[in-house]
Amino acid sequence: MGKRIKTFLIIILSGFMIAFSGCKKEEHLSDILTSKTWKRGIVDLNTSTNPSGDHAYAIVTDCETDDKYTFHKDGILVIERGENKCEQDDIQTETLQYSIDRENNELIIDGATYILAEESENQIKYYMIVPNGTNLAHNVIFLLQ
Repeated sequence: MGKRIKTFLIIILSGFMIAFSGCKKEEHLSDILTSKTWKRGIVDLNTSTNPSGDHAYAIVTDCETDDKYTFHKDGILVIERGENKCEQDDIQTETLQYSIDRENNELIIDGATYILAEESENQIKYYMIVPNGTNLAHNVIFLLQ
């Protein structure tokens, strides 16, 4: 009987360890997004994570290069506009809602759904599938670094 209890306890503890290790991994990925202030990226640091098929990188204008993106753990994204403004009346600080759907690998920002392609300490890569006029899908890739 002592062996059965010991085996049962080992199985239960193993299950808890597996469950908690899975939570830590997802928590770690969320921590990457919220770990620092990001800026729009111009050069892709890891093209191996690009979506298959036709794709193009979202254009980053000069007035966007000094904008800062801060993801908070409570689902708030704060965009701080830098000194280079696209329009004189641009809002200095914009606050948006965001969420991550890990099951579908989606990043939802202000109601717009993107596919999360990469989440590393150096780069966040997400993309949106848009029609390109010939009824084919076209992936527009956004980078934060």
